[in-house]
Amino acid sequence: MNTEERVAQIAREIRPCRHMARWVDSLADDSLHGLARWYVQLHINSCRQCHSTLLTIRNAREQLLALRNRDQMTALSATSQSSLSNMLDDVEHRRNK
Repeated sequence: MNTEERVAQIAREIRPCRHMARWVDSLADDSLHGLARWYVQLHINSCRQCHSTLLTIRNAREQLLALRNRDQMTALSATSQSSLSNMLDDVEHRRNK
């Protein structure tokens, strides 16, 4: 599976409950705190779909950050490189908050 196919697969796997979409992403990048964090963790512990989404997001972020440090980005189309570069910048920005 090439990198573009893997990115598409990850996008299909990210399907949290509708009311949790924003919260799961915030928990994944560790920007959720206090009561909201507790509530989302409680939900994720009882919801297989959201739990799977959280793991997928965390794994994808780690893979994207590792990819940035390798030359594999050159194998992607210019549009995909631009999209991934923007996503990586967003991940690093959130991580550095």
